[in-house]
Amino acid sequence: YGGLRLRHMPLQGVLDSLNFRALPGVKPQSGAFVLKQLLFKTIEASDQLLEAARVAFAAHVRAYATHSKVQKSMFNVRSLHLGHVSASFAMRTTPSDLTKLNIHAVKEHRRNAAAEKERAAFSMPSLEVRRKQAFSEF
Repeated sequence: YGGLRLRHMPLQGVLDSLNFRALPGVKPQSGAFVLKQLLFKTIEASDQLLEAARVAFAAHVRAYATHSKVQKSMFNVRSLHLGHVSASFAMRTTPSDLTKLNIHAVKEHRRNAAAEKERAAFSMPSLEVRRKQAFSEF
């Protein structure tokens, strides 16, 4: 994992590392809620992190959908709650919003590709290309 070492950390250890102290009478699970909200705000504050989360979400769903026929009964993508998966990547964006963003990005990419193709059709070939074309008959 590129030098990363994964290890189990109990929730209380994570909360202690963040100096979270629950008020008297408050359940320790509320610390998990605070941590989750902190992750959501961190992701939303950075366009780069948000884009990385979107890409990771899409990759996860695609990978989930590619299980073998035998495993499909256990890993059926249609039974997957995409809102929960989106939240697991610290995104408040709904899957339908992500689909709209993706459709917009695909359309923009196609428009740009078509415009580039049209520009290339009307542009003058480089000097080197013209020389090759001129001498290709010999």
